Amino acid sequence: MSVARAKFPAPERSALATEVMEGMACNHAYWAASCLLGCPRPGLFDELSRHTFLWELELAVSCLPRSELLREETSVLAKAWRKSASKDAESLRERYLAIVGQASRSNVDFTEVERDPANWERLGEKISDVTAFYKAFGVRVPGGETEREDHLATELEFEGLLTLKEAHATSQDDLPHADLCRDARKRFLYDHLAPAMLAFDEQFRRVCTDDFYLAAARFAAELVRWDCRRLGVSSLGGGNGG
Repeated sequence: MSVARAKFPAPERSALATEVMEGMACNHAYWAASCLLGCPRPGLFDELSRHTFLWELELAVSCLPRSELLREETSVLAKAWRKSASKDAESLRERYLAIVGQASRSNVDFTEVERDPANWERLGEKISDVTAFYKAFGVRVPGGETEREDHLATELEFEGLLTLKEAHATSQDDLPHADLCRDARKRFLYDHLAPAMLAFDEQFRRVCTDDFYLAAARFAAELVRWDCRRLGVSSLGGGNGG
């Protein structure tokens, strides 16, 4: 899935309402988390190496209220990257595939529902519900994408899209549409992203031996916890994530 990314946030836009700015910052944080937990996209290694990726992420997180724990995880992530052994884009991709394989061998999956015959019925139901959310907001995951619909990276990116849509509607004084986007965000968090992400984080910590990807998962999980607290959503959600 490839959706709009907020250009976070230019100094000349500082006059925007606080609520809109926070929405843009939240969108950027979700976009970054999606990039980190998905198969490395073209250009990611260069952005990490130039430190622009992490600098922009730190800036975004600094704009979020009551985000002290999230700021700490962002700092840990930056320190882990500085110690990174990845020398080029291909080595980063190989590193990612290695940790996915390591996790899979320990029955830890990067998707909401593991691709297991025992879960096929549940997989179909979950993916149908997830794609219904995507369709309602004009999002389609093309065939052949590295990450399927219920991959954590895809779900993180979609949650970020909803925050951006809410912020845009708020900036246009379209409060009914802003409310619709916020309600969808809360439902998607509760039914899908929160239970899946937090279950993954707990399991991944026990098996991951790569400090950078461990920090990436911890950051994404804390972002979800922060958003649940902000929206008044139970992080237990509507399932156990797999």
